[in-house]
Amino acid sequence: MATGLLLSLWAVPGVFAGPPEEPQEGLRPIQWVLDTEKPPPKPKSRFIAVAVHEGGCASGRNPLPHLGDPEVISTKRAVVVTLRIDPPEGLQLCPANPIGHLRVNLSKPLGKRKLYDGADKPARRVKYGEDPRRPGTLLPGYSRSPFLRQ
Repeated sequence: MATGLLLSLWAVPGVFAGPPEEPQEGLRPIQWVLDTEKPPPKPKSRFIAVAVHEGGCASGRNPLPHLGDPEVISTKRAVVVTLRIDPPEGLQLCPANPIGHLRVNLSKPLGKRKLYDGADKPARRVKYGEDPRRPGTLLPGYSRSPFLRQ
């Protein structure tokens, strides 16, 4: 677990941060959202379907082969997932980068725990319907209220 991740955990209710460990060498945090091409996770879910988008210039590469192992910290009230990516080296072209879709396994069912992205400082609460290209921003047709969803 990275020292930067520890700092973000203090802002997440119910998460205890232990002693710092070294981050995955050479990798940088990358934001993620829940994959809207899959159904939202249910309390019995033992995994979450996530989408990642590598912002900036990466020559249009698929982000999945460049991701490190997910870091998952679970407590009674929260699950913090941190994804890290190996940044491209040298000069890169700037076409639109694809969105990568992956599955992150949980050690036990999600239950009523809230999901957080550990790449953000403080950790960002993740909600279904966010835009993978702009985490924290809802896609058209999604609302913060399930009663107002189109």
